[in-house]
Amino acid sequence: MDKLKRQFIRVFELPPDIIMDLPLLMLVADNKLYLENHKGISYFQSEEIKIKIKYGFIIITGRNLSISEINRESLAVSGKILSITYEQRGGDRP
Repeated sequence: MDKLKRQFIRVFELPPDIIMDLPLLMLVADNKLYLENHKGISYFQSEEIKIKIKYGFIIITGRNLSISEINRESLAVSGKILSITYEQRGGDRP
């Protein structure tokens, strides 16, 4: 299925993050992070947030972290962001 999606992206010149359900992150300074295509929150504390994505997790560490916006496809994290880490889980990636 992923092979067909990649061909579709190439032929129609579409953004791969939308078709392949890949995460898209946008960091604004060090106090706001927007994330699209998440699969839910795995862990939440004011110093660390672990967010599920298609092939693993995005881990955000910082101070006074909060989830300021959330819906089915996107979320926003506010607070003093100190690091953003990608943790891959098993399985094939595109």
